[in-house]
Amino acid sequence: ISSVIAALGSLIFANAQEFTMVFIGRFLVGLGGSLVFVPTIKLLTLYYSPKAFAKVTGILIAFAGVGSLLSTSPLEWMSTKYDTFVTRHGARSTQNPFPTEPDAWHCDLNYLMMYADGDDPIEQPLYLEFYYDNGYNALPGTCMLGELTCVGRDMEKARGEWYRNRYVNELGLLPDTMDPTTLYLRSTDIQRTKESLMAQLNGLYPESARQHRLHVHTGDSGYDDMIPQWSRCPRMHQMYYGGINEEPFYLDYMATIQPELDSINAKTGGDMTWVPIYDNLDCRNASAMEFPFGITEHEYLTSIDAANFEMYAQFTNQTEYLQLYIGMFVQEISDMLVDAAAGNLEYTFAMHSGHDSTISPLMGVLQDWDYTWPPYASVIAFELYSDDRGEQYIKSRYLDRDLRPPFCNGLVYCPLDMFVAGLAEFAVPGVNSYLERCVAL
Repeated sequence: ISSVIAALGSLIFANAQEFTMVFIGRFLVGLGGSLVFVPTIKLLTLYYSPKAFAKVTGILIAFAGVGSLLSTSPLEWMSTKYDTFVTRHGARSTQNPFPTEPDAWHCDLNYLMMYADGDDPIEQPLYLEFYYDNGYNALPGTCMLGELTCVGRDMEKARGEWYRNRYVNELGLLPDTMDPTTLYLRSTDIQRTKESLMAQLNGLYPESARQHRLHVHTGDSGYDDMIPQWSRCPRMHQMYYGGINEEPFYLDYMATIQPELDSINAKTGGDMTWVPIYDNLDCRNASAMEFPFGITEHEYLTSIDAANFEMYAQFTNQTEYLQLYIGMFVQEISDMLVDAAAGNLEYTFAMHSGHDSTISPLMGVLQDWDYTWPPYASVIAFELYSDDRGEQYIKSRYLDRDLRPPFCNGLVYCPLDMFVAGLAEFAVPGVNSYLERCVAL
C-alpha cells in the first residue's frame, strides 16, 4: 500500500501544471514513505510504554514525511517564460474539386468580426455575401478553392479562447488587455492562414480587451520558409519524385489499394490520386457535407490511410529531405527559443499561422508522432520554462499532448541546450546555405 501511494504521488508530481498539484503529489509521496515505517513502529511497541511509544511514533512519522518531501526530485518549480505556437489553418473548402461538384460550399462570414477601440464609431454593419456565378469559379457557393470556411473560423476562434484561458487567466504570461508588444504574429501570405490568425486573436482578445492595430509578419509564398519551396529546390523535388515515392514499400502498399482508387475515379469521372481525393473528402467531412457520387465511408477511411502513409513515407528517417522541406523555419524557431532564454525578446507569445505542410515536417523533426495527417486547427507548442535555479527547459506539445523527442532522451522538460542541439541536425542557417543544398545531384 505504501509503495502504491508513493508511486501515485510521484506520478501526480511529475505531471503537475500548478502548485496545488505539486503539493498534493509531494504529500502523497511523504505519506507513502511514512507508511513504510509502520512495521518498525509495531516492533517498537514491544520495547516502549504506551506513553513513550506515542512520542517515538510521532518522531518517526515526521522524519519519514520530511525526508520523503526533501528527496523528491526535482525540488525546483518551473514557470513559463515564453511560448511559440505553430498552427494549421481551420477547416477550408477543397483545393481538389471533382470534375463536377454537386454541393455548395459556404465561406463568407456570418457575423461581423473586426478590431476596434471602444471609442471608435461603428455604424450599423452592412453584410455582403458573395456568390460566384456559374462558370466563374471551380466550386458552387461562396468559396474559392482552399478558402477558410465558417466552421474553420469557429475552430480557430476556439483555439484563441483556449489561449486566453491558459496564458492570460491561469499563467498570467499575457496581460488581460492586449499589449501588442507582447505578441509576435506571423502568417503565410495565403488568405486562409491570415483569416485563421485573425480568428485566433478574436478568441484570445475579445472586443473589450483589444487594441486595433497589430503587425503581422508574412512573405511571398515563393520565398516563405514556413512552406516547402518546390520551385527553388530541385534536390527536394529529386528526392521525392525520384526516390521516396519509388520505394518498394510505398509502391507495394499503393498497389494493394489501387482497386478502391479506380472505383472512386469511376464514380466521379476523374483521374485523381489518393491525396487529392482525401483532401476533398476530408474537407467535406469537416463541414458536415455528404460524400458525393455514392462514395462510401469505407472509401473515405481508405483515403485517410493512404494520406497517412504518404506522411510516413515522406518524413520517417529523412533528415536531408526535412532540411530542405522545413530547415530554415526550424532554424528560426531555434533562434527564437535561444533569444527568449537570453531575455533578448520583448514579446513573450509568438503565433505562426501555417499549413499541414508546416506541421507535418516539424513533427518529422520532433519524431514523436504517429504520422497521421495533421487535422485542421492542429497546433505545435514550444514552451520555455525556467526553474528557481535559472536552468531553462523546453516542453514541446502537439494536439495538447506532451512530446518526448528522441534527442531529449525521452524527457518532457528538455534542457534548452539539448533541445537546440537536437533541432540543429535539421536546421538550415539561412537562404544561401539552403540554396547550396538544393542543387540537384
